[in-house]
Amino acid sequence: MARPKKPQNERQTEKIVLYVTPDTKLEAMQAAEGLGISESQLGEMSMKRYFSSLKQGATPVEYEMMKSELIATGPVKDEDILRQRKALDLSFVYEDEEWEGFIRWFVNHGSHVEFTVQGRGTGFTCIAGQTLSGYFLAIPTYQVCMSLAEPSDTLYNKEKALSCSGLNRIDGLTAVYALQALNEAGYLR
Repeated sequence: MARPKKPQNERQTEKIVLYVTPDTKLEAMQAAEGLGISESQLGEMSMKRYFSSLKQGATPVEYEMMKSELIATGPVKDEDILRQRKALDLSFVYEDEEWEGFIRWFVNHGSHVEFTVQGRGTGFTCIAGQTLSGYFLAIPTYQVCMSLAEPSDTLYNKEKALSCSGLNRIDGLTAVYALQALNEAGYLR
């Protein structure tokens, strides 16, 4: 049974990912259930309380073990796990067309990156990573996965995206340019 959609005014527009142990997850689920609220609402209440305590002079909590606890997601490579909304603003140009967009968020899983890109009114998730022969770029929304050259080789990569059946031209180009932008910003290393 699917849960009912929240009213528009209660929907969250920002996302923060927290990695916890199974025991902590169970405690959070039980606490939310006991309070009659969702886990998202419990998380938001906790974050508000934490920030309120900081404003009142509390010492911020640092979690030294955080990176070692994230082994399940792959090596972190000293990068932040999650970048927030509008991590990278992008400008797209192809032949005589220009459009704006941005990478809303991305996660570096170590072996690959996952990101959501928006451009020209559409948004979709991409998964990309390095292979022995270059890179791969998957766009699950379109059920497409393609082999690419280095992310900086946009001429070749654009041609590969344009040749994918089932992938519209603008979204294919947007994904290729987004991958190039992540590479140039140093987030694929």
